[in-house]
Amino acid sequence: EFKAHASQSDEQQEALLESKKALSLELTSLEAEHKHVQARNAELESLVDQTNDEKAALESQLETISSEKEDLAAQLDMARQDRRKVVLQKEDIEHNHLEVCVERDALREERDDLSSQLQMSSAECTTLQEQLSTSQSVVVSLTSERDQLSGQLSAASEAQGESSAELQELQQMR
Repeated sequence: EFKAHASQSDEQQEALLESKKALSLELTSLEAEHKHVQARNAELESLVDQTNDEKAALESQLETISSEKEDLAAQLDMARQDRRKVVLQKEDIEHNHLEVCVERDALREERDDLSSQLQMSSAECTTLQEQLSTSQSVVVSLTSERDQLSGQLSAASEAQGESSAELQELQQMR
C-alpha cells in the first residue's frame, strides 16, 4: 500500500514537474510576447508622436497657406480694381480720341474754307492790282492833260492881259 502510494506520489510529482515545465514554457512565451507587445507599443507611441509632429507641421502649413490665400485674395481684389481703372482710362482715351478726330475734321474743313477764301481773295487782289495799275495810268494821263490845260490857261491869261492892255490904250487914245 505504501509502494502504491509512493508510486502514485511519484506519478503526481512527475505530472507536477511536467505541468511546471509547461507552465514555465508558457510563462517564457508570454514574457517574450509581452516584450514584443511592449516593443510594438513603443513603436506605436513613436508613430503617434511622429504623427502629432506631422499634424502640427501640417496645421502650421495650413495657417501659412490660409494667410497666403488671404494675401492673394487681397492682391486679386486690388488687381481687379486696377483693371477697372485701366478700362475706364481706356474708355476716356477712346472718347477723347473721337473728340480729337471730330475737332481735327472740323479744323480741316475750316482750313479748306480758309484756303478757298484765300484763293478768292488772291484773285480779287490780282484784279484790284490790275485796276490800280489802270487807274495809275489814267491819273498819269489826266495829270499830263491838266498840265497842258494849265499851260494853255496861262497862255490865255497872258493873252487876255495883253488884250486888256491894248484895249485900255485904245480907250485912252480915244
